[in-house]
Amino acid sequence: MRSTASTLMRSTASTVEVACDESGNDGENLFGGHSTVFAHGSVAIALAQAESLMAELRHRTNAQSAELKSKDLLRPKNLRSAQWLLRHPAVAGNALVTLTEKRYFLTCKLFDSTVEEQMHSAGVDIYADDQALRLAMFLYSRAGEELGPKWDETLDTYNRLLRSPDEAEIRRHLATLRAQLIAVGRECSGLLNNIICMIWGGTDHLLSLARQQAGLDASEKLRTLDPVISAIGQTARNWGERSGQDVIVVHDQAKVLTPKTIEYIKYHLARPDFVAPSLAGGGVVVKAIHQVDSKTDARVQVADVVAGVGRAVAERALRGESHPLRQDLQPMIDPLSIWGDVSSWVIMHPTVDG
Repeated sequence: MRSTASTLMRSTASTVEVACDESGNDGENLFGGHSTVFAHGSVAIALAQAESLMAELRHRTNAQSAELKSKDLLRPKNLRSAQWLLRHPAVAGNALVTLTEKRYFLTCKLFDSTVEEQMHSAGVDIYADDQALRLAMFLYSRAGEELGPKWDETLDTYNRLLRSPDEAEIRRHLATLRAQLIAVGRECSGLLNNIICMIWGGTDHLLSLARQQAGLDASEKLRTLDPVISAIGQTARNWGERSGQDVIVVHDQAKVLTPKTIEYIKYHLARPDFVAPSLAGGGVVVKAIHQVDSKTDARVQVADVVAGVGRAVAERALRGESHPLRQDLQPMIDPLSIWGDVSSWVIMHPTVDG
């Protein structure tokens, strides 16, 4: 990534424009969706360069469609073409993929929406000294091992609760979740039992959250479980911090990116506490988030390839396997991706201590 940062820093422009697309998007259906990984790809390249790259890819793969998608490039016969794109100088130093391991993401959301809320009400900041992160990681790694399918059912119920469309379903899933937490709490001891008891104690906060998620208390639904929002925020922050510039995001069309959500992202990224201390207390300014049809913007198509390869590599790593494109993708992986599984992270980053 160092070459990217140095190139961007030499730019005299006041903004860096990045084009984005995603892969493995099941919306807020984190537990019962089709993918275990959400991948968000972004590139900072010129439109003309992207058009040339995609034209060459269509030629190399004999593609007949106007838009070549990542799933086509990931076919065994096209892997060399995908590798060519990832290694191209225009892409290799100017691409980023932010990964979200959905199970870990959902576990952290459960922890934050119960334990953190409960502790905050008591005047305790569990985010100090990374305490919250350590507890959430412990919950993620140990609950599945010790509680097996019963913990899966608990996570699934939590996911269903925050996707409930009406009051009756919200209350039904909340009651089920509380009962499941009592049941799994009886089957474990020590710190894991303590955490689950704290989660159960914080479930009172979930009724209000679920109502907001369903849009029962406001004109627009709250979408805290959609990984697109956090991925765009992390992407913009990453490019902003690396370049020292304001950011313009060009993104494939996404229903979750309403005008209100876009303003929310822009507002919070501008806050000083959302960025690295190296920026001397300044926030990352997102000048605009434009949504486009991917068919009309070759930069978004390149980002789609980066995202698709990222998802394929990450899902293979979760199964304990290395993907043929792992080495080419590795420099593009965001080190601050939302990822909890240590062994798969080491596969993707063999030189990094998990």
